[in-house]
Amino acid sequence: MLLSLFLSLAGMQAAMATSAVWSVPGSILAQSTQIADSPVVAFDGYGNATAAWIQSDGSTNLVMTSTRPPGGSWSAPDTLSNAGVYADQPSISVNSTGDTLVMWRSANTLGGASSVVTASKTAGSTWTSPVSLTTSAPGTSYIQGALDTNGNAVAIWARWNGSNNIVQTANKPAGGSWTTPTNLSTLGQESGSPRIVTDATGNTTAIWITYGTFGGGSVMASSTTLNGNWATPTVLASSPQGVEQPGLGVDASGNVTAIWLWSNPSYQAALQSSVSTTFGSWSSTVTVTTDPVAELQLYIDANGNASIIWTSWSGGSIIKSSYRPFAGSWETPVNVSTLNSVGLSTPQIVMDSFGNRTAVWIAYDVNYKSTAKVASMPAGGSWQSEITLNSNTQDYAFNPELAVDNSGNVIAMYHGNFTGGINAFVAFSDAIMPTPTPTPTPSQTPNGSGSTPSVTPTSDPLVSAAASSSSLANTGAKINVTLIIFAFVFFILGSGLFAFRLLQNRR
Repeated sequence: MLLSLFLSLAGMQAAMATSAVWSVPGSILAQSTQIADSPVVAFDGYGNATAAWIQSDGSTNLVMTSTRPPGGSWSAPDTLSNAGVYADQPSISVNSTGDTLVMWRSANTLGGASSVVTASKTAGSTWTSPVSLTTSAPGTSYIQGALDTNGNAVAIWARWNGSNNIVQTANKPAGGSWTTPTNLSTLGQESGSPRIVTDATGNTTAIWITYGTFGGGSVMASSTTLNGNWATPTVLASSPQGVEQPGLGVDASGNVTAIWLWSNPSYQAALQSSVSTTFGSWSSTVTVTTDPVAELQLYIDANGNASIIWTSWSGGSIIKSSYRPFAGSWETPVNVSTLNSVGLSTPQIVMDSFGNRTAVWIAYDVNYKSTAKVASMPAGGSWQSEITLNSNTQDYAFNPELAVDNSGNVIAMYHGNFTGGINAFVAFSDAIMPTPTPTPTPSQTPNGSGSTPSVTPTSDPLVSAAASSSSLANTGAKINVTLIIFAFVFFILGSGLFAFRLLQNRR
């Protein structure tokens, strides 16, 4: 009985130490009578958050951005794109020192030929004017950028060249200008869905899909060193039935993980993965799962631990995830959400340096109203019950995004419409782990920066409330530790007394 009490108290202690506190319902960051959507968000190594989104000015759609210091409030929005042109598909990359790169697609007419445009800033500076990396062409998509710790930037995208879709890339040395775009895919071969990552020293890896003339396709990969030439593309996987949905991630040591969906002759898809631990060299392909899979997203933490999240279905939609410890194997997928008979979509996942995981997704009800759902999984634990982020007046929610800082604080963003569908909005919610956690080691900092910046506390109400919760949780933890020690000592004394009586009876 005493041993059971001891174990129960230990379990209570572990549970108390890993509860996340969410600010719900989500707060409004921006709103418009027409369009406010496509939010993206990222943290630097100091805990400063930067968000970008699309917002209508009544004539065209603009790229807007705002920043928030740790414990502070969001700044007044800056407009990054030029007036009079249509912008969409923003992406964001922030390195550990605070250098920031935002990219988007720009068109003179809504739905017309478009170009790749970017704006950037170094830590503490102002935004540059927009720079066009390409001329206008149909089909520009999958625009993405990456930064190393020194501020060297690289970008990738897909676009139509007059004959077929190609994958292109360009780079910008810190303090320099963007290079002329380079064709990464083979001319004359239909290509798309590119992804790119760069490590702390500027080593860069890209993957994309090439498509066969009569179906099928291959996952291609190539790498380059800082200011070097791209290597001859490597085939990671091929299938006459097709490959799709590639994903890519890199850890602080430069180890790269790639994922994709591969179809067998019966057109049953398998989620597959490969790892590059030696620059430019890839491991054999492994299968993560053969369950029905869609909407893949991969997250790699600084230590090389990996998580994949996706939408699956069996009598309804369900969000699932698989985890792989550094240098380990992919674990059996687990359910993140409850089963939804109508539909779930667009899952995202992040992990902090302490092993806590957070997922967000969109859920639909029988009236096809959409809500943003979030769930957390404490390190060594299991997925907790899902929480709804948007309020009753936020009638719909779409396209959720997540970011996590060095301390494990998570921010979720989504866009939607108020009840009646008149006003569009971009909203955010924060999650803070209430129990204090140790400061990450240098190897755990984003992008392998090698240092852990200090953060000055502020009086933000949410952070103050979380700090109060931390204090209470810490007090509770101390009480639990005392109870555990007392129970353990009582157990030892009780066992000794029992043995003494047993000896007396034998005499």
